[in-house]
This record gives sequence, structure tokens and C-alpha cells, in this order.
Amino acid sequence: METEPREPISEGELAELAKRYERLGIILEQMRRQHEEAETYDAVVDLWRQAYNTGLIGPQESIEP
Repeated sequence: METEPREPISEGELAELAKRYERLGIILEQMRRQHEEAETYDAVVDLWRQAYNTGLIGPQESIEP
């Protein structure tokens, strides 16, 4: 696969790309944290349901803080 020669990237373009990658990294980190929090919440809900279904806790118990 042959490619056309490119013009060198200017410092301004390089700086803009660096900013975009930094923002992307921040967004990905936020998404990772949200995913972890969702998994933790789901695990807590599952444990609560198991405890409720086995009679360890009653309907008045809550998982809300």
C-alpha cells in the first residue's frame, strides 16, 4: 500500500492534537470510573436481592444511603 508523502505537521497542529488526546484520555478515565461505579452498584443490588429473597432482610430495608 503506497501513500502520498505528507506535509510536516506544524507545531500548532501538533499542540491541537495533544490537547485532543488529553481530552480523550480524561473522557476515557471518566467512563472507566462510571463503569466501575455501575458494577459496584449492580453488585450491591444483587446482594440485597439475595438477602431479601432468602428472608435475611425484610421489605423495610433499603439500599439507599
